Amino acid sequence: MSKIASQPKKRRRSIAHAELIQGVGDAVAHVPQSVGDPAVNGARGPPPIELWDVNETCAFFGGNVPINISTLYRGIASKRYPKPINISNNIVRWIAGECREALAQIVARRDAGERTTPRPGAGRRAA
Repeated sequence: MSKIASQPKKRRRSIAHAELIQGVGDAVAHVPQSVGDPAVNGARGPPPIELWDVNETCAFFGGNVPINISTLYRGIASKRYPKPINISNNIVRWIAGECREALAQIVARRDAGERTTPRPGAGRRAA
């Protein structure tokens, strides 16, 4: 009788799960390291770029309450927020460092006493 079969049913699942996790860990240990990994190439290679999807970007700029996607794209059009990069068809990502820089600029403009949002009606043409 195997080690797993001799255990109660609930315990069997947790042992099997632990063995699966250990097997995955062993498999991951044999995956080649990244080209840009400093542990492999010393200090050479480009630093890793952190990419965010639209939900992470909206959450970053909104804080506790994420901004709406439409607000994000309006901010991109007005150059308030950085443009996304196209990964493939229908997939865009934002570079986290650019988002952090944009937020730092918004804070700097606020601290300098500049208006951080456009005035209502600004940009609309009179009829």
